[in-house]
Amino acid sequence: MKKKGRGALFAGLGGVALILVLVAGLILPKANQVRQRQNDLAEAKQKESELTLQLSQLQVAQKDYKKNQEKLKVLEQQVPENAQLPNIITLINSAADESAVDFMSISPQQPTAGTSVSTIPTQISVIGEYFAVDEFLFKLESMPRVAKVTTITVGPNATTGTTAGISSSGPMQLKVDLLAEFYTTDLSAGPGSSPGHTDASQLAPAPGATPSPSPSGG
Repeated sequence: MKKKGRGALFAGLGGVALILVLVAGLILPKANQVRQRQNDLAEAKQKESELTLQLSQLQVAQKDYKKNQEKLKVLEQQVPENAQLPNIITLINSAADESAVDFMSISPQQPTAGTSVSTIPTQISVIGEYFAVDEFLFKLESMPRVAKVTTITVGPNATTGTTAGISSSGPMQLKVDLLAEFYTTDLSAGPGSSPGHTDASQLAPAPGATPSPSPSGG
């Protein structure tokens, strides 16, 4: 009986050992593979979520691309890449002609480099009746290129007699002296910049326009 009991015990131990071998050799590696697959699946789902978000953002960006391009064109017109002083003179002359002021002078100054834009101070003087001067100031404020008036002096035109073709007779005229600032993203324009202004042609007045006083075409 003892021998049979020992034999059964050894047989049982052998069976347990065989089961352990099977678990260690077959089941555990499969379990590890399953866990690895689960981790890979979780990572894939995370990447899929990220890619879905990126795709959504790209679709929105593509949708707004045309609109952003139009805004960029407007911004480049308001604050161009270089000084374009002839353009400033042309815009101011057009504003004077359309508002029918009697006299105007423009004196652009050298651009001064700043941290993000260069500033172009421009001295402007106009003479005309109240509504003409008011219209000129409105057009100056609403012209395509950004302009900021930093100082302005308004008073009656005290000139007597006839000067530059303007008679002192008739309705009272106003004289307005103002300093306006225009801007460019060119940081190499004007004094204080490095290496300095690179396009000398931009500093020349437009044909037919001079910094000296001249009658308006109104």
